[in-house]
Amino acid sequence: MKHTVKLLVALAVLIFGTAAFAAVYDQDFTLMNNTGDTIVSIYLSPTRANKWRAEDELGNYVLKPGYEVDINFSPWDEARYWDIRAEFDDGTYAEWYNFDLFRISRITLNRNGKAVYE
Repeated sequence: MKHTVKLLVALAVLIFGTAAFAAVYDQDFTLMNNTGDTIVSIYLSPTRANKWRAEDELGNYVLKPGYEVDINFSPWDEARYWDIRAEFDDGTYAEWYNFDLFRISRITLNRNGKAVYE
């Protein structure tokens, strides 16, 4: 009986500890396209990395001007600062750097290389 109680307590700590970790380090955000152009691909990278992740966050979709998309992270992505690369339907791209996703919940990309975030 004692072992069962200890096991249940350990399991509860593991479950609730994982949920608390995910809540504290929530990097999910909404990305708004205010560039005036259609975005065909979005790539993310931790700021400290020297290459973009291979996964296109849009998948088979495009992000038209004035539209937004929710970007969701695995709870195990621990990087705090992230960079964003958008590739446009005309073959050009733009990059924005150093977003603190522990504090930001919404990013609006502008074509002039600027971004507004909250």
